[in-house]
Amino acid sequence: MPLNIFGRSSTSPVRAQIQPPQIDIDNESISSTQSPIDWSTQTNILLAELRESVDKIDCLVKKCNIAWSVESGSFLGKNKVPSGKSCLLMRFDSADELEMVELLRRTAEIVVQGEQQSAYANNVYSEQIFQYFCEVNLLGKIVDLLHGDIFEANIEECTMLPPLSIATQGVQSVAILFLNMTKDTSLYIMLANERLKDLIDLPFDLYNTYNGSNEGELNELSTNFVSFLKSLSMRINSATLQFFLSYPDESSAQTTVSCPNFSADSEYSDSFIAKAPIPKVEFPLYTKILNFCSNEQDSFVRTTAMNSCLNILRLATLRPDIDNIREYGDDSSTKFQYLCARDRIIISNHICSPARVMALVNPISKRITQLCGWLEDSITAYESIAAYHPTNLKSKVQAIIVDLQEEFDILDDLLKVGIVSLNEQGIEILLATAIYPVLLQPLLYQKKRNGCEECSDSSVDPNVLQRRKLAAHPFSSDSISTLLSSSGLIDMNDSTGQLASAVLPTPAKSAILGLIQLFKSMSHQVFVRLVGCCLLHPFTAVSESGGFEVTPEIIETSREELDIRQDRFLPTINGFILYDFGRFSKTGEESQDAGETSVYVLSPALADLLDKNFENVNVRSNPYRKVFLNGLRGIFTEEGIQPFCALLLNEAMRNLGETFDTITYIEIDHALKKEEGLKFSNELYSLPHIQNQSPIYEEAIPREILDSCPNTLIDVVESLCMSVITAPALIKGVWKLCFDDVACKTLLSIIQENLSVRDYAIFILKRRLGIAAAYVCQIPSLYVSNPYLTSQDGKEMEEHRMEERINIFVDRLFGEGNIDENKSLLDSLSFENTEEGPRFSIQIYGDEGNDRAVKLACGELFTPKAFKKDTESKGIVLTCATLSVVALLQLDSLLYWMEVRDDSHIPSFDKDQLVVNLSPSFCNALYHDRGEAEVANHHKEGAVVSFVGKTALPCVCEISPSCNGFLKSSKSFIETNGIRWQSLYMVLLTNRMVLVIPTKLSGGNGKIITSCRLSGLKVERDKQDREVTNSSNPARRLNLTYETLEADTPGLFRCSESESKPDKLRRSHLELWFEKPSLANYAFDSIYRMIEKSKGKRGKHLREHLVKLAMKS
Repeated sequence: MPLNIFGRSSTSPVRAQIQPPQIDIDNESISSTQSPIDWSTQTNILLAELRESVDKIDCLVKKCNIAWSVESGSFLGKNKVPSGKSCLLMRFDSADELEMVELLRRTAEIVVQGEQQSAYANNVYSEQIFQYFCEVNLLGKIVDLLHGDIFEANIEECTMLPPLSIATQGVQSVAILFLNMTKDTSLYIMLANERLKDLIDLPFDLYNTYNGSNEGELNELSTNFVSFLKSLSMRINSATLQFFLSYPDESSAQTTVSCPNFSADSEYSDSFIAKAPIPKVEFPLYTKILNFCSNEQDSFVRTTAMNSCLNILRLATLRPDIDNIREYGDDSSTKFQYLCARDRIIISNHICSPARVMALVNPISKRITQLCGWLEDSITAYESIAAYHPTNLKSKVQAIIVDLQEEFDILDDLLKVGIVSLNEQGIEILLATAIYPVLLQPLLYQKKRNGCEECSDSSVDPNVLQRRKLAAHPFSSDSISTLLSSSGLIDMNDSTGQLASAVLPTPAKSAILGLIQLFKSMSHQVFVRLVGCCLLHPFTAVSESGGFEVTPEIIETSREELDIRQDRFLPTINGFILYDFGRFSKTGEESQDAGETSVYVLSPALADLLDKNFENVNVRSNPYRKVFLNGLRGIFTEEGIQPFCALLLNEAMRNLGETFDTITYIEIDHALKKEEGLKFSNELYSLPHIQNQSPIYEEAIPREILDSCPNTLIDVVESLCMSVITAPALIKGVWKLCFDDVACKTLLSIIQENLSVRDYAIFILKRRLGIAAAYVCQIPSLYVSNPYLTSQDGKEMEEHRMEERINIFVDRLFGEGNIDENKSLLDSLSFENTEEGPRFSIQIYGDEGNDRAVKLACGELFTPKAFKKDTESKGIVLTCATLSVVALLQLDSLLYWMEVRDDSHIPSFDKDQLVVNLSPSFCNALYHDRGEAEVANHHKEGAVVSFVGKTALPCVCEISPSCNGFLKSSKSFIETNGIRWQSLYMVLLTNRMVLVIPTKLSGGNGKIITSCRLSGLKVERDKQDREVTNSSNPARRLNLTYETLEADTPGLFRCSESESKPDKLRRSHLELWFEKPSLANYAFDSIYRMIEKSKGKRGKHLREHLVKLAMKS
């Protein structure tokens, strides 16, 4: 006969009819050899141990109470708590404390073992263990222990609590009991215990206020307790929900629980439910879990609590007729995972209370604010000591960005549950507390600091330019004196020309990084569109009504079935859903409970913009978009904001997808005319259409180009074009040009979806290319004429000598400048000799991985570490200039790829990597004097050349067995120790070096066995020969390296497999030995002068092409 162990009856007549589901016992898992005598014996042993454990627990408690009465508590201090009470931890002997912990652990283990044996073996004897557990109310005893009610030492205004180790084990034991109950009847009895609510309401404030508590033990107690709460939340279903809810007004519960089509046989029926007032309930479990969602909790505790809240929220949305029942298994108990419509509405009404929504969402907002503040502080600290390579600070920045991304993941999971009323309130809270003040408002600090005007307010100081010979910023019309003094890039009194980095003020930098992580992590459609509207919409709307104060609408009344409002049931407009945010709700209704109304101010105005409903809003220019696009254009050049804005726009476009177009632009007629009910402020939106002129360039834009762009997307495209190539760093007086691959990828994606802006993008990029080419032409002059960058003594060089050095420097930019691990610019290009001519290709963007934001935050993306390590090196300027040329080539290839496309479409391209050809004119300029060319017959290998009137220097070189047939047939070589040596003459012609063998009876003639261009040679003295000064062998050698794009290698030169790739620049090597050091020095000086002269001619050709490119664009 079943007993009402806890003396409690159900107050709900309907719920009283619900019977526990029948569990099919798997008898095969129980050994058939076991007899009733075996079960009885085992049960008696366990039962005896359980009784002994309970008795020992009572004895230990009694012992502590006696000790307290003897000591009178004089040895313990008291700690006042905010409520006016004090708490003390009951003192246990160390042995008694350890024994109490073990007794609590073993007690839970015995009860679980007996209950599981009773379930799986259908053993009536094992049931006695759980019955004894219920008879002595062991769960209530543990709860009394945790609350301190079990101790008789309680006095007025003082609560005695157990030691933290005992409290932690008590929580663990209860959690073990609930997690391992296999019989539904056992679980229901456990949940029906009235002391369960007391356990849920564990007095953590008292534990936290005790001064003697160890922080580690407190964290362990919190961790175990929140895990226990999560295990309870996972036990909620249609059969157990009654044990977690309570009705303050019992009559309300009685009058609203009945449903016409609800019965015990259809627990999850949703066909119909009567329209009746929603009963007010108390949900202690959810309320307690919310307390652990606060930002002050440990990360694990807070994450576990948030996941528990999500489990409860999802219960309010699951429906068996829509959701896949197999998610939760195939057994018959699966149906209890679903709640009937009445229960879903009751839970939703409870969790959508404005106060509880605030308690759930506000910690997320605070955490985002906190992380952005930490990010700002870490970036500031990193920038102040960046020269010392603070890897620990970089790791901290990376960790904060990861935490920020995880926080947005939690927010996304919360919104994707799909409860409309909760999401509406949560989004309004986030807009008011995080999005606007933390992630958008810092962008306006730029506007207040720098203004939004073009950088062109003072004239160039000629004294500064003459003294420092520095280049003005290539993309700014601001004077060099104003630029340097206002931005602090270089100390005008400093004559060393040290590295200076243009950095963004950290508040705006951390805000943009926060927005980047938001768009990277969030996928909730409504929230992401609203944030995108805040940042990118051409207009911002201010509600004239001052917002809406309404009671949260939980129930969906527009459908035939009565159910809660969910995202999946909302109607779509152009394929997207949008919330009402109180715009269409009845206002002015008084709520019965104070604080039960929600106020919507920001979200309704943004929703009206997306709906294009301008009846209740005043439309004006969006200041955030304006400042954001100005930063993308480079108006705040000295702040280095461009790469941040480009990455943000790329992430926003990737996330928004098809909605990007509807958010970022509207038709020009709407923007310029006060028609169709639009109410604009006096400030009209600034567009090139108004002045028929680009804000950046003085040249008028052709009208046909403007007419092809009938929307406000034109300023986004213009800003991206400006951001494709930038100059973010000033290094020893030379600005470093950088090609932003993210901006390039974003631009191509926009053009692919909006072909109308393609011509305008080409127009802007051509002007950008011309400016970049003009600036690259100036770099050699700056380098050669600046005494701080070269070894010159400051005296003026002759004009022809200056011109020659400039041309040589230009050639070095393309052939010798190191860009990465001793790799030259030409090494970074792919080459192919086609029927149409030579073709060079370059990668304009690739997969940067997930650490691009970290590199931006630490200033390492466009300013490599090598620049920071050695700012005194003269080679760093050559590297900087070479990287600027790489950026120019990437821009040239991008523009060529866009121009040669068919007018009707832009072909699809790889989203991760894109390699395209350079323009034919640039390909020909690079191929000049590097590839195959017509060679005079008398300079080819095998031809006879005269020594008369030419510099001919005798030398010796080692030849390989695979040398040309003439040497083998002539047998003119000498073999020593297995090495063949050939005597030669090195003859220097106008543009070529030839190695010849004198012919017999030739009268000063010789046969050419090796012929190569002087412009492709590099000559070095052997390092070992220079170090050995007292050697008995007077012979010295020169090391020759030949670089070419030709298919064949010159005669005696050797080329390794790694240096002979068909699509790369080929390098081959040769060693020439000379009889005396003086002869070797003379040979070095002679060939070096001729090489420099030839490279100067080739550099002049490249320089002329750059000038033409600048003039043409």
